[in-house]
Amino acid sequence: MSCPKGYYCPVGSTEPIVCPATRYCPANSAAGTFCPDGTFNTEDGLEEAAQCRPCPVSKFCKNSQVQGSCNSGYFCDSGAKAADDNTKQCPKNHYCEAGTNSPVRCESGKVNPNFGGRSPADCVDCAAGYYCPETANGIASDCPAGFY
Repeated sequence: MSCPKGYYCPVGSTEPIVCPATRYCPANSAAGTFCPDGTFNTEDGLEEAAQCRPCPVSKFCKNSQVQGSCNSGYFCDSGAKAADDNTKQCPKNHYCEAGTNSPVRCESGKVNPNFGGRSPADCVDCAAGYYCPETANGIASDCPAGFY
């Protein structure tokens, strides 16, 4: 028996079974396949991975399900695969509290020279004799002559 898309047919089955939520079932599927990490599904009958939906912002998805919020020090924009995905580590001169969907820049006059800032407390005052422009990406610059 040929098994149609959107259904699975275990060994010995006599009728196709609709593909369950959290999986997609291409033609001739014996059990279906979880949606790729970073995506999820809540509907029955998916036929291909492209039908899985991107994980919502501030959340991460594994095994076709929304698992939870991203960890502090990381940001989870749409399609996040893990709570602490190294490709989503908070950049220098920013901080990312738990569940953040995009990095927050340190306030003017403060700098965070490290990756993975977790809170505003990780942004420290710019040292005397230096200034911290917002575009410095966590690096303090020498004050030019005639300025303080």
